[in-house]
Amino acid sequence: MKHIKSGFLTLNNNVRAITKMQFILVVILVIVAGVIGYYAGVWTAPKPPMLKEITIAYGAQTLSWGLTYVAKEKGIFEKYGLDARVIFLAGDTVVMPAVIAGSVDVGIGGLPIVASTRLKGEDVICIGITNYVPKGTGVWARPEIKSVQDLKGKVIAVPSIGGHIHSITRAALRILGVNPDEVKFIKMTYAEAYAALKEGKLDASYVSNDYYLLCQRAGFNKLFEYGDIPELRRVIWGTYYAKRSWVEANKGTVVAFLKAIIEAVDVFKDMPEDEFLPISEKYVGITDLEAIRVAVKNYGATFAKDIRVVVSDAKYFIDMLTEFVPEYKDLDVNRMIENTYVEQAMKELGVT
Repeated sequence: MKHIKSGFLTLNNNVRAITKMQFILVVILVIVAGVIGYYAGVWTAPKPPMLKEITIAYGAQTLSWGLTYVAKEKGIFEKYGLDARVIFLAGDTVVMPAVIAGSVDVGIGGLPIVASTRLKGEDVICIGITNYVPKGTGVWARPEIKSVQDLKGKVIAVPSIGGHIHSITRAALRILGVNPDEVKFIKMTYAEAYAALKEGKLDASYVSNDYYLLCQRAGFNKLFEYGDIPELRRVIWGTYYAKRSWVEANKGTVVAFLKAIIEAVDVFKDMPEDEFLPISEKYVGITDLEAIRVAVKNYGATFAKDIRVVVSDAKYFIDMLTEFVPEYKDLDVNRMIENTYVEQAMKELGVT
């Protein structure tokens, strides 16, 4: 009987040992199956497409470049496969060196900075335009300065010396009968110039639409608007530019960028006004909704889906500036413009 009991206990222990081994084996199999299943899922699951990085720089804090801001904030760049970094650099003359150095892919600014850079031997090209001269942009002055003639011997602030606004303001003064050499220009951001005007430390300044209502409220005198001068209505207000070598090495990225800008036109025009508030605060630095409303209305009226650079209009502006920069007469304007990519973008979007 003792032997039977002993045998039973041995058998029972063996069964327990087998059961424990089976349990451990099952656990191991479950873990292995889980790991295999996980990695199988990782290997077979569709991966989201990689976004192409692109850095875009603007030299003036204004909603005139609003299509770029909207394309960024509303996910349009991402829609076209771009991871866009949009940065502010103070003035055309700061943006352009960054483009030349390769730290910025696409710059936003006027034709004059592209023209002057090409004179230095750099092959920078315009790949599209932002808009033409918008209503509401002009030169404002302290209350005691009543007319354009009163600007002689005075100081005018512009975003950069040698940039677009500096160039067009010199042209405007000449047309209006003031020798631009009798005026001193200094570099200031829009916010700095507005503050200096309020403090009485500045005579006059270029004023963008973004500050139009603020200057009006402050009691400054509007001396002129560029759009009111017939000779300036054909002036291309801004362009998208890049090094030709970068453009040719990144053709798909260039077309995607331009498609995003074109699509942003309708988005900009259809956006509720209050949605511009965070965009203006981030990129322009203005949170006054009434002031933003004025800027959105005036700039929006100048945005179009056909953003090709019209060669004759570009040549018209460059010829106008030849008085101030005689070397411009030797420029081949056709070589500084490349519409191939914007035409492809327009075709793919069905824009005529």
